[in-house]
Amino acid sequence: HRKKLKKKIKWEDEHIGIFLELLDAELAKIRYKQRLPKEIGRDRICKEFREITGTSLPWDSFKSKYDILRNVYKSYT
Repeated sequence: HRKKLKKKIKWEDEHIGIFLELLDAELAKIRYKQRLPKEIGRDRICKEFREITGTSLPWDSFKSKYDILRNVYKSYT
């Protein structure tokens, strides 16, 4: 078994903003019925993020950032 290599980036504010805008657009399409989009929406986020930033990331990287942001938000509420 080969381990999947996780691509890492330094998440700048601009990257986070782009990701959150793409996430919001996908969640709006499903009328916010779920916390995260289904596979097709996830694929679209990965593709559009790559087109905008030139950086290709797997969904796991976005999910990890989402979890971190959610926990930070919860700590303030």
